[in-house]
Amino acid sequence: MYEEILTRNEDVLGPHYEACELIVTIPDHGILTPEGAIERLGYDPREARTALPNEIRAMGDLAFIQAGTGVVAIDMLDPNGLTQSVTERLGGPGFRHWYMAMELSGRSSLYCRYGDVEGYVTDPDFEDLSDVEWRTRLGPLAPYADLISATFEEDAEFSESAAYLTAIELESGIQFTAELLQNPRLILPETVINWPPV
Repeated sequence: MYEEILTRNEDVLGPHYEACELIVTIPDHGILTPEGAIERLGYDPREARTALPNEIRAMGDLAFIQAGTGVVAIDMLDPNGLTQSVTERLGGPGFRHWYMAMELSGRSSLYCRYGDVEGYVTDPDFEDLSDVEWRTRLGPLAPYADLISATFEEDAEFSESAAYLTAIELESGIQFTAELLQNPRLILPETVINWPPV
C-alpha cells in the first residue's frame, strides 16, 4: 500500500542523509515561513543567511526550507538531543510538528506533536512487536503502527527512517523529493544558536 512512497523516501534519504535530523512544522492556519520558524525559535531571522543546497553540511548549522504552508528544518549533525531541545519550540498550539533523527549507528527515532498531543517511537528492542504499549506511545501516529513495525522485522524491505518519513509525508502532505531538498534555504549558523550544555 505504501510501497511507492517508501521506495521514493529510501532513495531520497540515500547516503547523503544517513545521519541527520529532519524537522517538519505545519501551521493549522496560514503559512509558516523560514523567517517565521527562526523567530519561533527565539532568534532574529536577520542572523540567518541564504544558502545553496550544498551549503548545509556544516555541523551544527540549521537549514530552513519552505515546503507548502510549512517549513522543513535540517541539521546534518549526528543526532545528540541538542537539536530537538531547540527545535521543539516550533511545536505547540496551532501547529503540527514532527522530528526525525537518523544516527550513524543506524538507530532512528520519530517524535510528533499536534498542538498539545505528543507521540513518539524509538529504535526498538522489542521481544513482541504486537505489544500494545509502544503503539499507544505513537499518539497521533498510531494509524501507522503496522507500517512502522514492518520495518523492525529481520527481513524488512525498507528502513525505519523511510517508514518514519512516509508517516510524516502522509500526515503533513509534504513530499521529501530531490526537488524539495534543492530549494533555496535559510541557514541559521551554529555560532548564533544558543545550544544548551551537553
